[in-house]
Amino acid sequence: MKKSIMVSVVALAVLCLFGEWSPEDAQAELSSAIVQWGVDADAFINAVDAAYGSAYNSAEKSQFLCNWYCSILDLHVSPTAGLADSNIWLRVKTHAIRELGNSVAIKNSTNCWFAAAREYAGLNLLDSQEWYQIAGVEQDVEVVFPDGVVLVNSPFRMDDTSAESRAYAQRNRDAHEMKRNLSLAKSTICRDLRDAVSSSTFASLDIPEQNAVVSNIVAMACFSQAEAASLGLTNRVGSVSQ
Repeated sequence: MKKSIMVSVVALAVLCLFGEWSPEDAQAELSSAIVQWGVDADAFINAVDAAYGSAYNSAEKSQFLCNWYCSILDLHVSPTAGLADSNIWLRVKTHAIRELGNSVAIKNSTNCWFAAAREYAGLNLLDSQEWYQIAGVEQDVEVVFPDGVVLVNSPFRMDDTSAESRAYAQRNRDAHEMKRNLSLAKSTICRDLRDAVSSSTFASLDIPEQNAVVSNIVAMACFSQAEAASLGLTNRVGSVSQ
């Protein structure tokens, strides 16, 4: 990639001095980014940067940023086609979510909360697999020790430098990287959900409404009781503070 995927979208947005545009213009910019998904990471980042800059100079930025956040969350990253490519797109997606999640608009949007919860469930399903299952080499696993160390009986000799042997080793490395990227993506989503329950929108709901929202988020994300509690996603009692 010619351009680092870790370039700060926010920093670029500050440098962009776009004029006011219509909702149609905003949707067109978002669509131009989505079209590049899975095709060209550089073009995707460039389109997203431009859209983000435009949003921050629009009177309707809250609506557009929330639409963008939910649209990015809906983009699919498959670990089955090419793990190296999947890792690139998962990092791109996580970066976009992390930057967007800094927006007050997203912290206060119930649609964004529920979209984040659904995304977490999908990420967690992928992350429930061990690295060797993601790599597709579970048939080569000899033993898994109590400390988590895995002994793999490779079908290739140690001195084998063939293309097949190198590809096998690279896929295993990519699978380890996928596990790290999934963990980062999940922690990013958790940050946004933790922010949700401390937002002014959530605080403005009455107790039954708060509990309904919490129940929906927990169910959508498939959180365990301990996971939910760690994010503040627990039932409320008493009255809402004035």
